[in-house]
Amino acid sequence: REAMGGASSLFSDTWTYRYNTPNPTLGSDEVTHGADVWMMFEGSNFGFNGTATFSRQTPAELAFASELIAYWLSFVRCGNPNTYKLDMSPTWEKYTPWTKVRMVLMQDPQNSTTVSGCHMEKSPTAEENRCAFVISKAEHTED
Repeated sequence: REAMGGASSLFSDTWTYRYNTPNPTLGSDEVTHGADVWMMFEGSNFGFNGTATFSRQTPAELAFASELIAYWLSFVRCGNPNTYKLDMSPTWEKYTPWTKVRMVLMQDPQNSTTVSGCHMEKSPTAEENRCAFVISKAEHTED
């Protein structure tokens, strides 16, 4: 986050996030890489060679998918995820090197269709330290 978000935020508006909803078709509570794809494509898991498997979403999953799509399309449309967000969605605060906040994108834990589970959080210090360590190694190898 700091490697890209920090540098980017010095020159333009920057928003970062942590996706925190597992793909329910995988049978695990773990949030894996690409878990958001199932939600964004409203129940489609994609396989090799463009194959897809569709699973019907629950009303709560559809509500969360609509929230994600509204944030993304708002960003695409005008460069700000908040302009056309859903009324139930929280304001997505900008990331800066001083605030280091990110949106946690998640379905409401109570499976509500009218309440957002999304919320802002500050990046954990331990995570920031790990990122700083990795960045330092990259800077060292560039020399």
